[in-house]
Amino acid sequence: MATSITIFIKLLLALLLSFLLSIFFTKKIIKISKEKNKAQIEREYLQNHIKKKGTPTMGGIAIVLGSLLSFLIVNFNEKITYGVMAIILGYLGFFLIGFIDDYLKLKIKSYDGLKASIRILLEIVVSIYVIVILKEGNYFVDRLYIPISKSFFNISFFFLPFLLLVIIGTSNSINLSDGLDGLASGLVMIALTPFILLSLIKGDYQLALFLISIVGAILGFLIYNFHPAKIFMGDCGSLALGSILGISSIILDNEIILVIAGILFVLETFSVIIQVLYYKLTHKRIFLMAPLHHHFEKKGWEESRVVMMFYLIGSFASLLAIIIEVI
Repeated sequence: MATSITIFIKLLLALLLSFLLSIFFTKKIIKISKEKNKAQIEREYLQNHIKKKGTPTMGGIAIVLGSLLSFLIVNFNEKITYGVMAIILGYLGFFLIGFIDDYLKLKIKSYDGLKASIRILLEIVVSIYVIVILKEGNYFVDRLYIPISKSFFNISFFFLPFLLLVIIGTSNSINLSDGLDGLASGLVMIALTPFILLSLIKGDYQLALFLISIVGAILGFLIYNFHPAKIFMGDCGSLALGSILGISSIILDNEIILVIAGILFVLETFSVIIQVLYYKLTHKRIFLMAPLHHHFEKKGWEESRVVMMFYLIGSFASLLAIIIEVI
């Protein structure tokens, strides 16, 4: 009983501390950005987003700092496991890639940042390093767990490209979804819920502690990111948060739950792929605009309405993921 109470207190402390730290750092970033006149660059073809020009960005710094400091403070007397070490290094690695991308955009005052080829190469390097650490920690990275049937599918020689797809694909899908106030960060927070519960069920309390620190940091950031946003999280936030979901699914040996809980990220990504391919073949568009959230904007939906609809779908998907895992 004492152990359960201790775990609960630690989880609660991590949530509250990361929440407060995130608020503090977000306010600082907004202030510094305004003083140095460093702000978001908006695309001209998104007419209803032109008004967002001048909004501070790189709020992902607050999320990363708030979550990491909170975790390290609450977990100060515990040795970090291989799994959490891997996820922290992946978190920082993808954060740095996004940070460079954001910095270049602000420096040249353009929506174009780091070259796509260089960015993917850096993401591959970070992801391989994470997979090596997980392998050393004896985490099962060469098999795919099938929920409900409780069986495993051996992916043997294909495990490396598969895991690279999981980490990099998830990271970039969250990046694609980061187009409306509070959308991507809120959806990540919702999608993390099944992973926190699964961590607790499997007895990986340190991973649960780290993930709930991220939830707290997102909550603190969302205070300033809800419509109308006072700050955006930038690529440094979206890429970092995406890596967390991907790596968590590998640590918990449950990549299929990632697809279910993160179904909206999958749909957002496929909407872009389908749009591009269909346009190349027919010179016509299936969606009014991709990613999917912009399609609803083009149909005349208010931004807050689109975000709320996605939140509801995301919540249902996360609940379904939890039910499937429990079954």
